[in-house]
Amino acid sequence: MADVSSRAFTVKIELPNPKGLIRPGMIAEVTLPSNQTVERLLLPAEAILHDTDNQSYVYVVDSGQKKAFRRNVSIGQLVNNKIEVAAGLSPQEIVVTGGQQKLTDGSSVSLSN
Repeated sequence: MADVSSRAFTVKIELPNPKGLIRPGMIAEVTLPSNQTVERLLLPAEAILHDTDNQSYVYVVDSGQKKAFRRNVSIGQLVNNKIEVAAGLSPQEIVVTGGQQKLTDGSSVSLSN
């Protein structure tokens, strides 16, 4: 069961430590192999903004209108320094990843590669 305050799990493992490099109380990150493949929509952390109500959002580009529109999203896990978007966005949409702090809903944008 997870610790209520830290949301961390205590796990006991056994591993060889002949040189004594691993000591009690050290923190480790563990990756467990799995046969399951999970597709996720990941964005750079800087692409996701938060309003005063802590609602997560991004700016999605409408390439026809050349405008960016605010879109509320639900975020999931942190995966390799990127944030999973659990809901509110589809894979084919273009998301502003830089300079979006200066945008407002319906701002004109120009696309660059």
